[in-house]
Amino acid sequence: TKRYRVLALGRNREKGKRLEEQGAVFCPGDFTRRESCAWYFQGVDYVIHAGALSTVWGEWEDFYRTNVLGTELVAALCRELNVPYHLIETEIFHIIFDLRQEKNPCSMCAKMRRGAMHSALQELGIHKVALGHHRDDAVETFFLSLFYEGRLSCFQPVTYLDRTGITQIRPLLYCGEGTLRNAAARYALPIVPNPCPADGNTRRQEVKELVAKLSKDYPKLKDYVFGAMQRLPLPEWGPLAHGIKRYGADYQEQG
Repeated sequence: TKRYRVLALGRNREKGKRLEEQGAVFCPGDFTRRESCAWYFQGVDYVIHAGALSTVWGEWEDFYRTNVLGTELVAALCRELNVPYHLIETEIFHIIFDLRQEKNPCSMCAKMRRGAMHSALQELGIHKVALGHHRDDAVETFFLSLFYEGRLSCFQPVTYLDRTGITQIRPLLYCGEGTLRNAAARYALPIVPNPCPADGNTRRQEVKELVAKLSKDYPKLKDYVFGAMQRLPLPEWGPLAHGIKRYGADYQEQG
């Protein structure tokens, strides 16, 4: 019988080591990039697309639920609500995980995603975008800036970007994550899992877990931190800037 030499084309080098342990030759690349496929497909007898079985997803069902069903659910809801839906393809994953192999990819990824989004908004003639950051995100960002940058900082509720003429608003900022989870379940909104390979293994996740742990001993921790950001106030966080008379520690998250 003929023995075959197996080439495994993939984006994640760390996960590719597992394939090499099984006797395959890992080839770093992306099957969505024509040049990667053209280079590695030369002279092969067969091409088997089994990305869902060999990448960070592990089980095919997990890959399908996130990358296929997740996108379809959001697109379907947009059609139902008659909201224009635009899917933007980028090279962010390839640059961060394949080329640069970033160990802490979040900051660069966020900047590149913002850049891609702003470019798309300008092409579509859109000048205002609503971002989904909630109260827990703000508290975690505050601690991230304190722990890793040595400064008191957080994103702003309303941000005007003078270079692009785009205004960013965060309408969910006064809602806790638990409240939003309950609302999503109540109205059967589509939930799309985070497709990032680093999800759950980031500094933000570490801070989230730390805040959750501290909140067991200090139940109003999030309320106090959120209120402190307004009372300092951080730039553009003052109550008068948003017509809010008072937001104190007596706030209680629903759910």
